[in-house]
Amino acid sequence: MKLRTGQLLNVTGMNRERFNGTNRDGNLPFYVSNDDRVSSWASFSPTDAFKLRLMIELMGGDHSDAQIKLLARFACRVVQNAIGYAETDDPTHFAKATQPIFLGAAEFSDTSAKGDISFRAAWFCGPISAFERWVDAQNAEGKLYGETVLNRMVLVNATEAAKHVLGKIAALGLTDEEPGK
Repeated sequence: MKLRTGQLLNVTGMNRERFNGTNRDGNLPFYVSNDDRVSSWASFSPTDAFKLRLMIELMGGDHSDAQIKLLARFACRVVQNAIGYAETDDPTHFAKATQPIFLGAAEFSDTSAKGDISFRAAWFCGPISAFERWVDAQNAEGKLYGETVLNRMVLVNATEAAKHVLGKIAALGLTDEEPGK
């Protein structure tokens, strides 16, 4: 199934102006060829829509009063990196999960025995019940070099993002057999 630009925007909830700016700045979480950058006839997959919806959620979602909002370039980076730790990037996998799956990033600082501080990002994909074990593993890795501190983290509910996109696609009546219009 392929979605045209208007359909992509419909199923993700992103307006065209924001999409065009994000695209122009190179901050979409999927590849867009130079020819497709400005074309209304560009084709996108449900996976592209899912990644864009994850990014939208990280940027505050549909709520202008959201308290946590990432800039597009950081939201894009989180989606691109964290999705690499998933079994698949197919939104159907996330939508059918028995426990909600979260994607996100955390920043750790590691202090060496000499007192030198280095920062590192780590990417998470899994149920929230696995997050504490993941943080413990990240801390153990950092302790090889000295003291480790979890400075900040951001997570997004990928299961809900997938359900949102797939529900909108179904509402449009699109199927694998029917090309985007």
